[in-house]
Amino acid sequence: MNVRIKPQDVHMEKVFVGLGPRSLNISRDGKWLFVAVNRSSEAVAVECSKMKIVSRVGVDSFPVGLALSSDERELWVTSQGRDGLGGNSVSVYQVRVVAEENLEVKK
Repeated sequence: MNVRIKPQDVHMEKVFVGLGPRSLNISRDGKWLFVAVNRSSEAVAVECSKMKIVSRVGVDSFPVGLALSSDERELWVTSQGRDGLGGNSVSVYQVRVVAEENLEVKK
């Protein structure tokens, strides 16, 4: 099956999450995007409908991967570290909606 996508069929919006975004995961309902930002050692949550950052949380040095748990209540972040600076870890963060259009990520 061939699928052709024409430029006029695509709508694109951007949000700057930081330098070195490495991994991303989107919630099943498509409301939330989670991004591991390597250079600033953060996990960032974005509200997809507005392409707006709603939460930033510091994570262990140089995160490279992330995943949502099956119930989407936890965000798992892997960090590589660099030059003996932390990392080589898996951290688990609680994810919860604190208002209809807001989200909180905390360790």
